[in-house]
Amino acid sequence: ERKLFENKSLATSYLNKARSASRMVRGGFLRQPLPDYILDLQACAFDFIFPDGLYVDSLLIAWATAWFSNHGGNEVAVAKDRMLIGVGGGPATIDACDIALMRAHACGHAVQASVFAADAFFPHPDAPDQLIKAGCVYGLVPDGGKNAALIKQNFKKSNVNVFYLPEQFRGFCRH
Repeated sequence: ERKLFENKSLATSYLNKARSASRMVRGGFLRQPLPDYILDLQACAFDFIFPDGLYVDSLLIAWATAWFSNHGGNEVAVAKDRMLIGVGGGPATIDACDIALMRAHACGHAVQASVFAADAFFPHPDAPDQLIKAGCVYGLVPDGGKNAALIKQNFKKSNVNVFYLPEQFRGFCRH
C-alpha cells in the first residue's frame, strides 16, 4: 500500500528569507547560513544541459530532497518520472546509496533510467558504481574531493551524465 501526498506550494518557488538554518545535534544545535543561490541554479543551468524536462524535474526533486533531508548525513536521493523513489543517508555515501536503492526496490520502483542527487561529493568510487549499476542516467552532485577526477571519469565512461555543482552547494554540514 502506498500513500501519495501532493504539495501544491512546490508549483511556485520562493526564496527563504531566513538567514540561517539549524539542526539539532547531541547537546544543542548546529547553525549555518543558508545559501541565497539555490533557486538561481534552476533558472541558469538545467535547460541546456539536460534535453528532457522530465529529467530536469526529477533532478530538482532528488536534489531538494538530498539537500534538505536529515537521514544521517551524506544524503542521496533517487527520483524517476517526477517522483522521489528512494532516499538514504548515513556515515558514508555508500551507505546512503544502499539505503536509497533498497527503499526504491522495497516500494516496487524500477531504478533503471532514474536520476540521483547527493548533498556531498563522492569521496570514493563505490557509491557511484552502485548508482551506475542500478541504472541511473543523470546525476547532480557537489564537486570536490581527492578522487573527483576518477569519479567523473567513471560516470563518463558509463554514459551517466552528471552535473557537478560548485563546492558551496554542499549540504547542511558543507561536507
